[in-house]
Amino acid sequence: MKKILIIGYGDIGERAAALLSLRYRVFALTRSENALERAHRQGVTPVPGDLDDPATLGRIGGLADAVLHFAPPQRNGTHDLRTRHLFLHF
Repeated sequence: MKKILIIGYGDIGERAAALLSLRYRVFALTRSENALERAHRQGVTPVPGDLDDPATLGRIGGLADAVLHFAPPQRNGTHDLRTRHLFLHF
């Protein structure tokens, strides 16, 4: 079974997971306890990590066949550091 990693497990990430979990094994990067619990209830495998803390992202490299990136950029600055941190792990 192919694996998909969802980055940004909010409203859109949850909706995507609901549709994809019928055909794929779905993982979700989660930074809060609330998101971790929502993922478990939905049958999604949570992967603890935070795009604002690159040291927490070591487990995501090579984890999935595809990545869906729904996380917004950080509020400050002119560069999207969250996406940059994500790309450094693939």
